[in-house]
Amino acid sequence: MKHLMLTLFLMLLAFAYGIAVGYFHVFPFKWLQQAKISWHLSQLKSEGYHGKQNRTVIDCKTLTNDHTLVLLILGQSNAANHGEHLYAPRQNVYNFFAGECFVAQDPLLGTSGDQGSVWLPFADLVLQQTPYQRVLLVPLAIAGSAVHQWRPDGKFFPRIATTQQALAAQGLKITQVIWHQGETDTALATSRTAYQTDLSAMIQGLRGLEITAPVFISIASWLKDTASPAVREAQQAVIAAENGVFMGPDTDQLLMRRDGTHFSQRGQQAFAEAAYQAMFAVELDN
Repeated sequence: MKHLMLTLFLMLLAFAYGIAVGYFHVFPFKWLQQAKISWHLSQLKSEGYHGKQNRTVIDCKTLTNDHTLVLLILGQSNAANHGEHLYAPRQNVYNFFAGECFVAQDPLLGTSGDQGSVWLPFADLVLQQTPYQRVLLVPLAIAGSAVHQWRPDGKFFPRIATTQQALAAQGLKITQVIWHQGETDTALATSRTAYQTDLSAMIQGLRGLEITAPVFISIASWLKDTASPAVREAQQAVIAAENGVFMGPDTDQLLMRRDGTHFSQRGQQAFAEAAYQAMFAVELDN
């Protein structure tokens, strides 16, 4: 009986201390938080391109000022490394991945695929035509992902939360977010209501992470030469300037595809230009 009482007492003590750790952030709270971040960073490496060989690392602290655009890139393959053309490294364009900053080059680190992206030509336009002096790309898009997987309770939302923590640890703040996704939900025949609900939940989740940057919603559903009116309408329905949610590029209008879905080199350039125009029309208006 004494052993049973002692065991129960120790269990209650451990439970009470566990509550105190979470509430008062006492030891080993910071250690557990770091372990959690490290685990999620390992997931980033397993889900996205992570070939860091021959990549140049830079000190992220050199990017912590108002002259750096920090773009969080969410969605699926056309926002990742699945374009036809690989772009060469660009001056003053960087890639944030797993808590580190690298000189950017295709394929970008942290997002799926091993081909080209639209974001290096996009960054070129930003540096050529705006006061920004540096661009930091934070690509998290995953090929084949559906909108429900980016909800706060979905498979891929932890990628966002972990990356936000890692950016904050380096003194970096997201300045713009772009969402480009919809092709998988065209295939799934997702209803307008379901898509709108899930996308709204993802946006609310961003705000819950204290990501206050404007969010640009691409109108994107083109899959094998077919668009989804339901997905398009849902994407348009969440746009609300008063909530910092704006219309991004309508890439269903860009038919330069190498396989009916993914962009050719001309398509990548057209997407980059459309994203720039959408994003900086808002910047100029404000």
